[in-house]
Amino acid sequence: MKKFIDRILIRSEEIIAIPTIVRAKNNLRSGNHPRAEILAACIEEWLEKEFSNEEKIWLEKINTQWKKLQRQDTIIEIDDFGAGVPSSSNGVKKNVTISTISVQNSRSQHWLSLMFKLMCALRPATVLELGTCIGVSGMYCAAGLKLNTTGTLVTIEGAKAYASVAKENFTALALNNVIQYTGRFSDVLPDILKDHQPIDFVFIDGHHDGEATVSYFEQLLPFLSRSAWLMFDDISWSRSMRRAWKTIAEDKRVSFSANLSLIGMCYIEQ
Repeated sequence: MKKFIDRILIRSEEIIAIPTIVRAKNNLRSGNHPRAEILAACIEEWLEKEFSNEEKIWLEKINTQWKKLQRQDTIIEIDDFGAGVPSSSNGVKKNVTISTISVQNSRSQHWLSLMFKLMCALRPATVLELGTCIGVSGMYCAAGLKLNTTGTLVTIEGAKAYASVAKENFTALALNNVIQYTGRFSDVLPDILKDHQPIDFVFIDGHHDGEATVSYFEQLLPFLSRSAWLMFDDISWSRSMRRAWKTIAEDKRVSFSANLSLIGMCYIEQ
């Protein structure tokens, strides 16, 4: 019953978001920026569910793997370093099932197919993901890069148990274009940025705190490529996240941005 309710809530969330997404797409088209037009076209194809046969094959592979996760009742213990956890702590101990994580901690297939579409359209060489979790979003991202026959996903997760499950998922789909790191962002991110610069695309999905999100934005800027994309999850999740997105979207260093209701994207030219 709970899984059924979760699916209803996810679907409602998608429907409510559509007017905001369409508005963002139209705004991108009116901005007369060639990269904004590419993003607008990508969003339109995603909304219309326009995928090539090759793209559909990969999406089906990922969906099959995700369904396996949703049936796994294996309990794992994690150290949660998410929003609200003091930076000085070792995280909050939690016992969760893989099936629960696969539903509660991941965007729906609809939303994550946008990530896949973006990888195919934007063709980034180096993608950085802050927040691997069990690798669901990473599968979509790495699969898009795989379809491009170029590009690497560098992904960071604070909980070792999550990272272990993610590794199994990447291996199951033969996604050998993924480099995984485990540790708190504050501990491992500085060296990762130095080692993998320049970065073309960043997906920030691991610390849903407004102040931290703005801090990551500032920390990332010196290590981005001359033209880079930043994607922020849960920009409407809390008051602090809404403030953070407003601050980032209005930053003079951002060429243009798009509020996709739950997700925010911005493009930076340096």
